[in-house]
Amino acid sequence: MSSAKLATAVSAEDHTQGQADAAITLVQYGDYECPYTRLSRHSVHQLQRELSDSLRFVFRHFPLEEIHARARAASAAAEAAAQQTDFWTMHEYLFEHQNALADADLKHYAVELGLDSDRFARDRTSPEVESRIDRDLASGERSGVPGTPTFFVNGIRHDGGYDLESLRSAILAHVDGRTKARSRHA
Repeated sequence: MSSAKLATAVSAEDHTQGQADAAITLVQYGDYECPYTRLSRHSVHQLQRELSDSLRFVFRHFPLEEIHARARAASAAAEAAAQQTDFWTMHEYLFEHQNALADADLKHYAVELGLDSDRFARDRTSPEVESRIDRDLASGERSGVPGTPTFFVNGIRHDGGYDLESLRSAILAHVDGRTKARSRHA
C-alpha cells in the first residue's frame, strides 16, 4: 500500500455519489480525454453496485492538458452542467463521447441533455468554473497524483491498477486493516 495521502479532505464542494458517512471513500482524479480514466468507470460502477451504502465515490478533475488538448474544456463542460445540477449526467456523457470533445460537441451535448445552453456557455468560461478545476488540479498535485486515473481509498493513494480486482482488493485490504486496528485497541 502507498504512503501518499490525500492532501485535501473531501468536502461538500466535491462531486460525490453515496453517503457522506460511508465506510469507504474512493476518490478518483480523472481526465475526460484519458482512455484509462474512461475504462476505470466500469470498475467504479461495479464497486458501487457491490458496496452500495458502504461506498462514497468522489470525482476530481485532473486534466492532463499537455497530452490531452480538450481535457480542460471537457472538465469545464462538466462543471457548467453542475451549475445546473447535472454534473453526473454530463460526466458520463463526456466519457461515452470521449473522441468528440471539440467546443461544438460540448455545446451539442448540453442541448442533448436539456441544459440551458446560454447559461451553459456562460458558466463554462466563468471564473468559478475555472477556479473549481484549478482547485482540483492543485489538490491532486499536493496529493502526489502521478497521472490519470489515480485513486485514493480513505485518503491513501492506491498505486495498483484501476481494474475491478485491483480496486476491490485495495478496498478490502483497507477495511481489513481498519478492522484489525479496532480489535487491537478494543
